Amino acid sequence: MAVLRTFASQAPRGARCFTNAANTAAAAATATQHGGIGQGSLAEMSTESLRKELDGRGLVSGGSRAELLERLMVARSQEAERPLQRLSRARNKASQLELGNGERISAARKVFLGTNYSTTYQEPLHITRASGQYMYDGDGRQYLDGYNNVPHVGHCHPRVADAVGNQMKTLQTNTRYLYKHLPEYAARLASLFPKPLSHVFFVNSGSEANDMALRIALAHTGGDTIITHQEAYHGNTIACQGVSPTAHYNPQSGVSEGKRRSPTEQSERLLALKTFAVPFPDPYRPQSSEPLTGFAAAQKVDSVMEESAQDGGELAAMIVESILGVGGQVLYPQNYLAEVAKSVRQRKGLFILDEVQTGFGRIGSHLWAFEDPHHGGVVPDIVTLGKPMGNGFPLAAVVTTAELATVLKGEYFNTFGGAPVACAAGMAVLDVLEEEHLCSNAEWVGKFMMSELRNLSARHPCIGDVRGSGLFLGIEMVKDPTTKEPAAALCRAVVNRMKDQGVLVSYDGPLQNVIRIKPPMCFSHKNAEMLVDRLDDSITRLLR
Repeated sequence: MAVLRTFASQAPRGARCFTNAANTAAAAATATQHGGIGQGSLAEMSTESLRKELDGRGLVSGGSRAELLERLMVARSQEAERPLQRLSRARNKASQLELGNGERISAARKVFLGTNYSTTYQEPLHITRASGQYMYDGDGRQYLDGYNNVPHVGHCHPRVADAVGNQMKTLQTNTRYLYKHLPEYAARLASLFPKPLSHVFFVNSGSEANDMALRIALAHTGGDTIITHQEAYHGNTIACQGVSPTAHYNPQSGVSEGKRRSPTEQSERLLALKTFAVPFPDPYRPQSSEPLTGFAAAQKVDSVMEESAQDGGELAAMIVESILGVGGQVLYPQNYLAEVAKSVRQRKGLFILDEVQTGFGRIGSHLWAFEDPHHGGVVPDIVTLGKPMGNGFPLAAVVTTAELATVLKGEYFNTFGGAPVACAAGMAVLDVLEEEHLCSNAEWVGKFMMSELRNLSARHPCIGDVRGSGLFLGIEMVKDPTTKEPAAALCRAVVNRMKDQGVLVSYDGPLQNVIRIKPPMCFSHKNAEMLVDRLDDSITRLLR
């Protein structure tokens, strides 16, 4: 045992020492056999090599060959233990945080997360579970969720949860292998789109989908210019940040009331492209006294494209949200999308529609918001999908034409996008949408809520505009309905008071004065009545 005592005295603090030579030798031999404690066989090493390695480790290198072998086996086996010790320490450290309440969770977030992680509401909610259209805090209090559109068919829907769990227990691999789920889901998804949209790339997030859409446009056209809207948001990759002017501002950062966020000034630094941000044609806040028509608004976009061409740019694409989301839940003027698409294609660019927030029946009347006749029958070259696609499971897609599906040269595969579990989640969402008639629910509940909100605006002049479609609605708050001066402080106060009354909504928009409503698709008439009632009560009490 003298050899073991000598080694133990030199071992790092906290390292594990074996209690007898037999256990040590057995563990070392097993680890060596499986490649766990170094390459090669110790028995094949010369005595001089054994001494040299022991010297390099700062260990005793004297003694017989048998002692040298035993000592080195112990050292190598303890090396193999170090990752296990680190894992154990990490688990113990996390358990000591005692994350049993919101205050301790907030404190831990500040210690271990990036400093720009944001939270919703002045007093953040500690959420412990959710079901359907309801969320529950650490004290068991129930909240009506009027805001979270990721759990598209309802929080923790058992059909989706079971599909994910069962598939995870059967097979989870990547798209380089053959399994039926990938083509089956692709066929179901592609068949939901108008021709010529027929081919699918699966990815993990809306950001990744938009990033790939831009790659396709660049590869196909050879252009270097992207057109976007000033109030757009398309994701958080470098490419998507470059075409997302609103991404350069924190929506909860306390932007001074009435101050518009400026167009992106970082696009060309973030991405080696020429990015032009065009003014958004907002029917509620037109930029001139002239009638705001889809054709007139599209002409302004065409002027910007002409300006970019004169600067030497070659148009690759215009990327557009089917309904402006982060920019304030705004519908375009009638036929605007069709007119813009025509201008883009005349200049040999591609027209990309971002359905990350509005897809999968959120507007109720159609599966995809661009299909609404209001948009003039536009069919984009590329559609991007995300957020609700997996009901909380990371899943997104790019849907495009057969021609454009071939332009990215080289191999494409995805570790998680389109993997068996992701496909199971996506197909379960489609099943629930169909079987529970959630699209028609979104249409009729959305119409009812829109009507009730507009009735409410007659009693509260601070409600300047109510807009949207289906369960994708926006309420713009103003100080004066004539001047339309934004009421950002009131908007924030209303959102926080509604939270205190058990109803969750949020706010956004370029002026930070738009209440956003985009609940799970199972939101009912009764839920809508409760939301409108809490909104009415909050405004009334705050303006007393």
